[in-house]
Order: sequence, then C-alpha cells, then structure tokens
Amino acid sequence: MYNISSHINTDKIFIVKRSELEDRFDATFYKEGFDFLNFIRLSKIARVSGGKRLPEGYDFSNEPTNYRYLRVGDVNRDGTLNYGDFKYLPKDVYTILKRYEIFKNDLLIAIVGATVGKVALMNIETDENIILTENCAKITLKDKTVLPEYLFILLQSPLIQKQIQLNYIQTTLPKLGLDRVGSLYIPPIPSIKIQNEIVKVFSKAFNINKQKEAEAKAILESIDTYILKELGISLPEQNNTLQDRIFTAKFSEVVGGRLDPLFYNSDLSYFSSGVYESLAIGSLTISLKSGFGVGRQDQADEYDGIIQIRPTNIDEFGQLIFDRNIYVPRTLLDKVTPLEVGDVLFNNTNSQELVGKTALFAENKSMLYSNHITVIKVKKEKVLPEFLWMVLNSYQKHKVFYSLCTNWNNQSGIGLELLKSIKIPVPNIGTQKTIVNHVANIFNSANRLKEQAAEILFEAKQKVEQMLISK
Repeated sequence: MYNISSHINTDKIFIVKRSELEDRFDATFYKEGFDFLNFIRLSKIARVSGGKRLPEGYDFSNEPTNYRYLRVGDVNRDGTLNYGDFKYLPKDVYTILKRYEIFKNDLLIAIVGATVGKVALMNIETDENIILTENCAKITLKDKTVLPEYLFILLQSPLIQKQIQLNYIQTTLPKLGLDRVGSLYIPPIPSIKIQNEIVKVFSKAFNINKQKEAEAKAILESIDTYILKELGISLPEQNNTLQDRIFTAKFSEVVGGRLDPLFYNSDLSYFSSGVYESLAIGSLTISLKSGFGVGRQDQADEYDGIIQIRPTNIDEFGQLIFDRNIYVPRTLLDKVTPLEVGDVLFNNTNSQELVGKTALFAENKSMLYSNHITVIKVKKEKVLPEFLWMVLNSYQKHKVFYSLCTNWNNQSGIGLELLKSIKIPVPNIGTQKTIVNHVANIFNSANRLKEQAAEILFEAKQKVEQMLISK
C-alpha cells in the first residue's frame, strides 16, 4: 500500500512491477501502460537492417541511370512513395552501396528526424536498383506467413506508433535505433485469411480517404488562380528553354549588392502589374518580430508546456497543423508575449523551396513561436491580416521568396528588412473583404472534405486495431 502526499498530482504517477521492467528504466516508456501479454517481437517475423549515406566525395548523377537512391523525404505521410523524386546514382556508387539495396515488398520506416515512425511499403514494379538512405530502416519478412501489406498496416497502427514514440532517443534529432525497431511488440500473427480481411478493410478506407483528400487539394489549388484574377495580375507562362533562362541586369543595378542571378530574376515585378497600387509591407504593418529558439534540453512535455509554432506547423496551403508539436515551458509566458488572433506567421528560414509559407493565427489558446517564424502585425485600416496571409502564400507558390532569399549552410532565409521592403498589391478594404470571404468559403469546403477523409481512415484504423488485438 502506497501513501501519496496530497499536494502531488496523482494523474502524473503510475506504478510498474519490477518483473515488468526489461531493458528500459525511463518512466515515459512505461507510462502508457501497454499490456503486451502474448505479443511477440517484430524481429521474430522479420529482419531489420539499415540504409547508408553516400560515400564522402560522391554525389548523385545528373543524368538518368538504372540506379536510384531513396531518401526519407521521398516517403509521404500516408506511406506512399514519390518514385519520380528518387535521385539517380552513378553505377560506381551503386556498386559501393549494393548491400543496402531494397526490393519489392520490403517495408521502410523512418528512424531519424521529425518523421520518425513514418512507414512505407516498397510496392513499385521497376527494373531499376534502389539504395536506401541511412535515415530509414528496412524490414524484410522472413517467410510468406505474413503479408507485407498486413505488416504495413500494423506498423501504422496507434499500438505500434506509440511504442515508436517512446522508443526513440531524445536528442537534437530524434533517432530510433535498429535494435529498437526489431524489439517492437506486435500482436500474434493471424491466419492469411484474417490478414487479407484486415488489408481489405484498411485498403477500402484508404482509397476513399485519398479520393476525398485529392478533391480537397484540387479545391484549395483554385485559390491562387482566384486571387490573381481578382487582383488583375497575369503571370507569364513558364518557358524552360535555354534562351528564356538567360537574362541581363545593368551593372549599376548589381554593383555593391547581391550577385546571385535568382535575386534579379524574380517574378515580383509581375505582381505589381495588376490593377491595384503596390505598397511595401513595412508601410502596412505595426511590427515584424521573429521568435526564439530552444534546444531539446529547454523543451517541456505536453502536460506542462505550451506549443511553440515552427515551420512544420504550417502546411502547403498556409493552414496551421498540430500533428507533431514542440512544447516549451509555460513560465516563458511571463517573459514572452504569446501570439494573438490575427497575427500573420511568416516562415523566414527553411529550405529554399519552403521559405515564405505563411499562416494566420486564429487559435483560442496561448502559443509561442520559434526564431524561424516572423510575426507580422498589420495596420488593419490598410490591410486585413487574412488578405496579407493569402498574398504572401501566392508569392511563395510562385517562388518570389525562392528568388529573394539568402542561402547559407543548407538553409535559406528572408531577413526583416528585406521582408519590409517587398511590395504587395493593396485594393481597398471592401475589395479585400470580398476576396477574403470567397477564399474562406473555399477553405471551409476543402476542410469538410478533409475531415470526412480523416474520419473514414480513423474509423478504419480503430476497426483494424480491434481485429489485430482480438485475433
């Protein structure tokens, strides 16, 4: 019998029998209270091996070859593979890395970085040879008593994903060891007949989910066309011929400034060619301020902390997402001003392609923001925050920031002064409201479809998990 002091929160206390302790002694691993009775280790049915990075001094091939390299970024969150994005390898590099090749029906799981636990099934029919990155593990089934499609579904289940979250090492970059992958507990393997039933249930829901998400994405992609039309902006058709990739700049425009050609080949001039006057962002805003960085050791857990918004919290259409959050101590609220409804969140530092993606803060809870986010507070009598958010995302989509940003150490960024100087077309407030309301209706329609898609997949995963546990 244990007596706990009255001032201690009992929701944060749990007890584990000594006999249940294995090779882990950290409390977070045991707090979920998993019951693994009769479960088996993944290593009993499959072999786990790692990938490999390119040898020092070698690079990808600029020309197509029969050899490819799969990176963790080529794996989508839904487990599909972007085969067309796989990098080509020279034959001599493939020869060096041949032992790290992957084959059809191998399963892949991300083991490094923010996407730890992301799973894919290698189901591509190809004559090309594919090498796996060191940031993924390869899982190869030992025999045909387990369907690869079944294991793919199993590894995505909450039952396994929670174990993965508790198993990876909490360093600057989360890392899941190959031994930890092999030691994951899985339910006893059911018959092939039952495996096929589970695959059928999940596949049907997955296909409906993808269809609805595709419909939602098509609706959202219409936003940019609508905005440009309303602003009277006509962008030139992209022509990738050599002649059209050559341009000139006067020496007087270059001397004393930047020399990178992308900076002088921006499409920004076309955005000033519409029917409305263009004004510098600095003249439309009250303030622009970047957030603060925190190391892993300074972060908090979900129960004691508050979300710090980072670039990964902004999706491709400028909506805030909260599927992978970083938390900081609540005590920081005494030192740092939290975000306010109507703040425009501009991603100032990222890979070159992603710099400039922007979100609008509309949450009814306290949140902070990282040093990779610049918060823009607008003069609402001149520009609506919703309108600025939409225009900045249109600029990002058309690679305006890609051209303007400064590059260093595999990162790119837009500084505060440069951001202030960028001009945007500014119609009157009435016209802005019309545009904002129309776009809001588009978002609402798309989000309804996405919610339906998520609900269908969630219900399927619940049904599958029940089937997994009960068999």
